[in-house]
Amino acid sequence: MFRLPEPNQDLVLLSAHRGSWEIYPENSAYALQDAWNSQIETVEVDVRFTADKEVILSHDYRIERESTGSGLLYKQNYSQVQQANLRDRHGRVFKDSQGRVAKFLTFSAALDLLAGYVTDDGHGYVMIVDVKGAVDDQDPTDPIGITQRCLDILAAKQDPQLSKAVVFKLKAKDAVDIGTFLNRTTYDPSIIGGLIIVENPDDKNVEDSNHDPHQDTIYDQWNVALFRSV
Repeated sequence: MFRLPEPNQDLVLLSAHRGSWEIYPENSAYALQDAWNSQIETVEVDVRFTADKEVILSHDYRIERESTGSGLLYKQNYSQVQQANLRDRHGRVFKDSQGRVAKFLTFSAALDLLAGYVTDDGHGYVMIVDVKGAVDDQDPTDPIGITQRCLDILAAKQDPQLSKAVVFKLKAKDAVDIGTFLNRTTYDPSIIGGLIIVENPDDKNVEDSNHDPHQDTIYDQWNVALFRSV
């Protein structure tokens, strides 16, 4: 019923949310590689800080659902988080055909995986990085800070084609305003693949059925940003 479009058609963009989560643990190396190996053009991943400021891939701020570990991610060092084994969507501890378990993946390691799929003809694969914000009053997470740390990690790879294959995604309220975002980061639309700014459907103002995002000064400012917004 469905077939992949030819590269020059560009009519449909397939995206794997957290990788191939139906088969492998979400946000894991297995899930990312399976998606790209299946010719799915983009993979969306989630990034968070550990207590010692390592950027790892995790959708949840607590790690019980995703792994054998427990507790708040932002209160644990990376070495602690690495002791946990990842679970599949059924809650089972994942093991591959050789009996190996899956671990939480760092953003740096995810970039190394992506580098193997990036091409220089404009038709390579892409990673959309969903930057997660603070979850409570004790959480020191700063989304702009995570974004900059990701930009630093990406820059250290010294791979222009890889940089073009990464798109950052932030909530409008976390990105604050254009001036703040640009002043606090080294984001450059001529270097990075793109930037997505969204309004969170769970925000109180968005839940209001009468809410018009074009009347929201923060949203409207991002909507007309002169630099590249995907």
